[in-house]
Amino acid sequence: MNLPPESCHPGPEALARAAARDLAACLRQLTAGSTHVTIALSGGRIALPFFHALTRELKHEPIRLNKVHWFLADERLVPPDNPESNYGCARKHLLDPLNIPPTQHHPIPPLANPEQAARIADENLRRCTAAFKDNVPVLDLVLLGMGEDGHIASLFPNHPIQPPFPDAAYAPVHNAPKPPATRVTLTWQALTAAQRVWVLISGPNKQQALSRSLQQDPEVPLGRLLLLRNDIRLYVDHTSLQTRAG
Repeated sequence: MNLPPESCHPGPEALARAAARDLAACLRQLTAGSTHVTIALSGGRIALPFFHALTRELKHEPIRLNKVHWFLADERLVPPDNPESNYGCARKHLLDPLNIPPTQHHPIPPLANPEQAARIADENLRRCTAAFKDNVPVLDLVLLGMGEDGHIASLFPNHPIQPPFPDAAYAPVHNAPKPPATRVTLTWQALTAAQRVWVLISGPNKQQALSRSLQQDPEVPLGRLLLLRNDIRLYVDHTSLQTRAG
């Protein structure tokens, strides 16, 4: 699989602006024809510039944001005011600036029991989703990042998850290779069922994981996802294409 030229951007700010423009256009289309739109957000180093760019785009767009429900692709099970919280970051830099009411926020609860947190997250998504694929709730769009090891959401290399039931949209994560060790993530079933998946890849030391992913290497989580579906939209900045120095 080759990386198309339109996927490449000179830096994180340009990448964030391009993805934000595309998401605004996507939301215009989705909200025109649906009563509920479901979006799953991610954290990572690109999240902040992306949230800021998306806020600027959506503040000036006649989009019916009252139809949009915001979920998470994964969460570290920490309080929302913890700097590690994906929901805390999204709320502070996107949802609150856009005056999205709390009834349209769907954070993953930061419970001590990740199995229970995953079940609650799954139930919340099922209540908001009109479409199902093999009983897996279908998100309209999942936004992902990619780590230096190729992980997406909290799906790490050589670190299998155990969904609480076969068609679960969320699963607990124990002993994650990156702290915090306890998390909840979207499952492979949810990622393959989603209508759209976009991956925003920014930052250094990612060239090897990206190269292996583009070869659809199933040992790399992004590579596995690209093997499972051929319609992933990639946004990549030039720093991610550079070979690690030294």
